[in-house]
Amino acid sequence: MPIFQSHAGFCITRNKLQLVEIDYRKENFYLENVDEEPFGEEIDSSNRESKFINILQNAYKALSVRKSLNTQNVSFALQHDFFKIIEIPFDNTLTERDLIEHFNWELQLLFPSEIPNDYFVQYVDVDKSNLRKEKYAIILAINRQLLNLINKFCFKNNLVLRLADNIHFATNVFITLDNQSVKNEVYLSILIEEKEFSVIIMDEQIPIHFSVKQYLDDSDLLSKMKSVIEKLGKYNLSVDNITKSYLFGNNAGDELIEKINSSVNLQLKKINPFDKIKVSPFLYENRYFVETNNSFAPAAGVALRLQ
Repeated sequence: MPIFQSHAGFCITRNKLQLVEIDYRKENFYLENVDEEPFGEEIDSSNRESKFINILQNAYKALSVRKSLNTQNVSFALQHDFFKIIEIPFDNTLTERDLIEHFNWELQLLFPSEIPNDYFVQYVDVDKSNLRKEKYAIILAINRQLLNLINKFCFKNNLVLRLADNIHFATNVFITLDNQSVKNEVYLSILIEEKEFSVIIMDEQIPIHFSVKQYLDDSDLLSKMKSVIEKLGKYNLSVDNITKSYLFGNNAGDELIEKINSSVNLQLKKINPFDKIKVSPFLYENRYFVETNNSFAPAAGVALRLQ
């Protein structure tokens, strides 16, 4: 059996469902579909089970009418507010089990109305990098009930759920693909969605910083972006130490890129997530593939993941 199988990636934002389907044949990746469908109403993690699945189902049905999936294997990139995102210190002498218990204890302190055992915890150990040696972890905790709802949606549609990831972390695969043979470099990526942006700083392939900020308008975004970049000094870094910087997201227009570059002295690069994938000919007439391909990076990122 090949390591990679045909795979569809979905991205759930507040107001739409995005789809990227990738077929693997003859030892090559082939892009088979790029599409999106707006939700009838905003979706969030507080929706009741029936409402959440119905919103998702209606969007998926519209996508399927236009072109049905050729694969059962699917993965999801999920918006930030589906997660509890924190950074906390830890004792590296703890066993994996004790470490998760410690993270759950911290979650209970920070979110007293939540039950920690209701959450599935993923974490990044930043001290594995060359730049941060403090015993800190970036925590992304997602409610198990939410994962269960997505799994129910998949079961209802005869799909097999492979993985679920954060919308920004899902794009990291493209930084890896863009820098496969480069060592000892620092990368910065920004993802801009409606009224929200996030920043990841990576030491080679290891995230050492992750933050999510709300913004009111472009002016507020630029001000908060500048504040985040100024905190690079915390890691003994400056903008001059950033080897490459990347921009992703539905709200990442060219005019805004120019404003960010001017404000914080970056040279942001918008990646076409389909550059290294063979393309089925009919997609050259697909407006999402031609005009807004960068916004599909999260869906494409999970579609390209092996695990």
